[in-house]
Amino acid sequence: MSAAEQLLGALRETLRSAGKPKRFVADVAAVLAAYGDLEQVLAATEQRWVRLQETLRERSGDAERTASMARALLARAHELRGAVAAARNAVEGVRLAALSAGLEGARRDDGGGAALIRLSDEVRERSAGAVEALDELGATLERLDRDRDKLKEGAGGLERELSILAVWSRDEGIGLDVARRALVALGEAIERATGTDPELAPLLASAAEHARGLASALSQLGSRDGARLALRSLQPLLEPLVTVLGDIYGEGREER
Repeated sequence: MSAAEQLLGALRETLRSAGKPKRFVADVAAVLAAYGDLEQVLAATEQRWVRLQETLRERSGDAERTASMARALLARAHELRGAVAAARNAVEGVRLAALSAGLEGARRDDGGGAALIRLSDEVRERSAGAVEALDELGATLERLDRDRDKLKEGAGGLERELSILAVWSRDEGIGLDVARRALVALGEAIERATGTDPELAPLLASAAEHARGLASALSQLGSRDGARLALRSLQPLLEPLVTVLGDIYGEGREER
């Protein structure tokens, strides 16, 4: 057996030693990836709210530019409305991933199945709070849209308009804070159920994508003539990977 074949054998053995079924790992990865998407969408929503706040501050002292203020604020509100809708869709993505994991768990009769069911129950329960908070944000934006004519009135109503906007902005900020707390609670539930910090979700998704690509490429390469020579050329690149995976799963076995 060549050094390259020994290296690939060690790689396969390291992956097999993970100790959990591939399907279980895939389901957990799907939930974590969905959570990572939600985290990014909510962060973008919060950034848009900050920009709206900045616009309000910039315009509040200029009575002669009420119309400009109204247009700018309505534009920011339109952006925020889309961001809130995207955040709600992202929460639904987490819930669907958790539901899929729960269904898979119900079909299993081993420890992995029970863990998937617990993960599904916890994530779906916590997601409900995030959906409720985002629905409140959406309702606030709907009210602003209905009141847009009030924002377009003359400069004489500036004080009243700014009062309306200040109350709306305050409520929106409270709603975003509630959504953020719901997201933190959801992350804690995921961490308890999977033993994985949700903040690692983007790294996990990236690693999973690269791992699938590597496995597919090596499989295709192994089926071609002259593969042994080609694999030997990859040995300097694969050796560090085997070492890293061995360290990771070695630590995992010690913890278990």
